[in-house]
Amino acid sequence: MKALLLILLTQLTALDYIEGMKNYVAIHRGGQKTLVYTNMKDIEAKLPHKQFIRVHKSFIIPITKITGIEGNQLLIKGVTAEILIGGSYKADLMEIIKNKMIN
Repeated sequence: MKALLLILLTQLTALDYIEGMKNYVAIHRGGQKTLVYTNMKDIEAKLPHKQFIRVHKSFIIPITKITGIEGNQLLIKGVTAEILIGGSYKADLMEIIKNKMIN
Protein backbone atom coordinates (compact mmCIF):
# COMPACT_ATOMS: atom_id res chain seq x y z
CA MET A 1 0.00 0.00 0.00
CA LYS A 2 2.75 2.49 0.88
CA ALA A 3 4.39 1.94 -2.53
CA LEU A 4 1.08 2.58 -4.31
CA LEU A 5 0.60 5.78 -2.31
CA LEU A 6 4.09 7.00 -3.24
CA ILE A 7 3.46 6.28 -6.92
CA LEU A 8 0.16 8.17 -6.86
CA LEU A 9 1.68 11.13 -5.05
CA THR A 10 4.51 11.43 -7.57
CA GLN A 11 1.88 12.26 -10.19
CA LEU A 12 0.66 15.40 -8.43
CA THR A 13 -0.45 17.27 -11.56
CA ALA A 14 -2.90 14.48 -12.40
CA LEU A 15 -4.70 14.65 -9.02
CA ASP A 16 -8.22 16.13 -9.09
CA TYR A 17 -8.84 15.85 -5.33
CA ILE A 18 -8.33 13.60 -2.35
CA GLU A 19 -11.26 12.38 -0.28
CA GLY A 20 -11.11 10.90 3.20
CA MET A 21 -13.25 7.82 3.81
CA LYS A 22 -12.77 6.65 7.43
CA ASN A 23 -9.64 4.41 7.35
CA TYR A 24 -9.09 4.93 3.63
CA VAL A 25 -8.30 7.81 1.33
CA ALA A 26 -9.71 7.99 -2.20
CA ILE A 27 -7.34 9.60 -4.68
CA HIS A 28 -9.37 10.97 -7.59
CA ARG A 29 -7.58 11.59 -10.86
CA GLY A 30 -8.82 11.70 -14.43
CA GLY A 31 -12.21 10.21 -13.57
CA GLN A 32 -10.62 7.29 -11.71
CA LYS A 33 -10.69 6.62 -7.97
CA THR A 34 -7.96 4.70 -6.16
CA LEU A 35 -8.46 3.66 -2.53
CA VAL A 36 -5.43 3.62 -0.27
CA TYR A 37 -5.34 2.41 3.33
CA THR A 38 -4.11 5.58 5.07
CA ASN A 39 -5.60 8.64 6.72
CA MET A 40 -5.98 12.28 5.71
CA LYS A 41 -3.42 13.53 8.24
CA ASP A 42 -0.68 11.28 6.83
CA ILE A 43 -1.44 12.07 3.21
CA GLU A 44 -1.67 15.81 3.94
CA ALA A 45 1.81 15.67 5.49
CA LYS A 46 3.22 14.10 2.30
CA LEU A 47 1.78 16.73 -0.06
CA PRO A 48 3.52 20.04 -0.89
CA HIS A 49 1.66 22.70 1.11
CA LYS A 50 2.11 25.34 -1.60
CA GLN A 51 0.23 23.16 -4.11
CA PHE A 52 -2.53 21.60 -1.99
CA ILE A 53 -5.01 22.81 0.61
CA ARG A 54 -7.29 20.96 2.96
CA VAL A 55 -10.74 22.51 2.63
CA HIS A 56 -12.76 20.07 4.76
CA LYS A 57 -12.03 17.19 7.12
CA SER A 58 -12.69 14.93 4.12
CA PHE A 59 -11.16 16.88 1.20
CA ILE A 60 -7.73 18.02 0.02
CA ILE A 61 -7.64 20.00 -3.23
CA PRO A 62 -4.91 21.08 -5.68
CA ILE A 63 -4.87 24.89 -5.44
CA THR A 64 -4.42 25.36 -9.20
CA LYS A 65 -7.67 23.50 -9.95
CA ILE A 66 -9.90 25.79 -7.86
CA THR A 67 -12.25 27.71 -10.17
CA GLY A 68 -14.67 29.25 -7.67
CA ILE A 69 -16.94 29.02 -4.66
CA GLU A 70 -20.71 28.54 -4.65
CA GLY A 71 -22.16 28.82 -1.15
CA ASN A 72 -20.27 26.30 0.96
CA GLN A 73 -19.07 24.29 -2.04
CA LEU A 74 -15.82 24.56 -3.93
CA LEU A 75 -15.79 24.41 -7.72
CA ILE A 76 -12.90 22.39 -9.14
CA LYS A 77 -11.78 22.32 -12.78
CA GLY A 78 -13.02 19.11 -14.41
CA VAL A 79 -14.77 17.80 -11.27
CA THR A 80 -18.53 17.45 -10.84
CA ALA A 81 -18.39 15.99 -7.32
CA GLU A 82 -19.68 18.07 -4.42
CA ILE A 83 -16.61 19.41 -2.57
CA LEU A 84 -17.69 21.00 0.71
CA ILE A 85 -15.80 23.74 2.55
CA GLY A 86 -15.43 23.11 6.29
CA GLY A 87 -15.84 26.04 8.66
CA SER A 88 -12.44 25.60 10.28
CA TYR A 89 -10.71 25.55 6.86
CA LYS A 90 -12.53 28.49 5.24
CA ALA A 91 -10.21 31.31 6.41
CA ASP A 92 -7.10 29.65 4.96
CA LEU A 93 -8.94 28.89 1.72
CA MET A 94 -10.15 32.47 1.36
CA GLU A 95 -6.61 33.79 1.92
CA ILE A 96 -5.26 31.52 -0.84
CA ILE A 97 -8.04 32.54 -3.22
CA LYS A 98 -7.41 36.21 -2.44
CA ASN A 99 -3.69 35.79 -3.15
CA LYS A 100 -4.45 33.81 -6.32
CA MET A 101 -6.63 36.68 -7.61
CA ILE A 102 -3.97 39.29 -6.82
CA ASN A 103 -1.13 37.39 -8.58
